[in-house]
Amino acid sequence: MTAYEVLSLPETATADEVAQAARRLLFEHHPDRGGDPERFKLIARARDLLADPDRRRAYDARLAAWRAAQRPPACLLYTSDAADEFRTV
Repeated sequence: MTAYEVLSLPETATADEVAQAARRLLFEHHPDRGGDPERFKLIARARDLLADPDRRRAYDARLAAWRAAQRPPACLLYTSDAADEFRTV
């Protein structure tokens, strides 16, 4: 599952569309409202990734590379560790 799929957005979504979808989903899945904490974290990571233009460009390039190799991961989300690695979840 890609960050776009987590937010139910097309890859052509604008920054405003990303923010709006993330806000709606974060509200819906907030743990204080009975939502799943892991789903909430996944949505927040997807939002953080797609809201930052530099991270989004890097993510899109990495996603394109995965698709070109015909090996799409189960879930490809950006991690914020020091090495700025991508990982599958």
